[in-house]
Amino acid sequence: RVVLLDLGDLESVERCVEEVETILKEEKGGAKLDVVVLNAAVVPAKSSLTKQGFELSFGVNYLGHVHLTQLLLAKQLVKERKGEEGKVIFVVSEMHKMASSLLTEDIGCVKEFDGASGSLERYAHSKICLATYAVDLSEQLKRIGSFVKVLLYDPGPVNTDIARDSPEWLKPILGFLMEYTFKTPEASALPVSYFALAPASSLLDAQYLLYWGEEELAEESWRDEERRKLREETERLLENGAPFRKC
Repeated sequence: RVVLLDLGDLESVERCVEEVETILKEEKGGAKLDVVVLNAAVVPAKSSLTKQGFELSFGVNYLGHVHLTQLLLAKQLVKERKGEEGKVIFVVSEMHKMASSLLTEDIGCVKEFDGASGSLERYAHSKICLATYAVDLSEQLKRIGSFVKVLLYDPGPVNTDIARDSPEWLKPILGFLMEYTFKTPEASALPVSYFALAPASSLLDAQYLLYWGEEELAEESWRDEERRKLREETERLLENGAPFRKC
């Protein structure tokens, strides 16, 4: 079954979860999700907004994923019992290590930019938010006795249309590089399949895997102070349903 979802619209996320819940209830005896893969990302060439007014890369790459995850877990739509653990897999990026500390960032504010440097800076920010949230979620789930396994994966450079909003003069160069030096989407998805199919008992909590092997997340992702700030600010943004201010 295909369920349409726009991560740039929090109301679309809510409708998606309601539809998924209905589909699962229709299964004989009820059903729950084995694996949730959170993969979508955008790299806009200039500042753009989601339907609720969030900066686009923050809203799609981070906040939409968080809202989807929290609703699925709150409705207990993901397997969480020991022995049949569900998995939530976040697709992140090594660029999260280039982002500014969350303690110095005004999380969720709308920051205007135009050009590659600003675009990549906001992309990196969205990915450090996602990585930090994944670590915090893993800790929170363990604290309440849930056996849902949280995992992270960076596929590295992949030949997709993620750079579709790049300047026209740059597109031929990127197209050549992507065609001949980047991995295909099919190849980059193989480690996701490993995470999805491997016994949960063989995987570490908040395990981070790159295409070529295991890696360490940015140190900031594990710090209690930064995790707490991100958690509190994210809750406020989702409760408010809109950003509070411009940067």
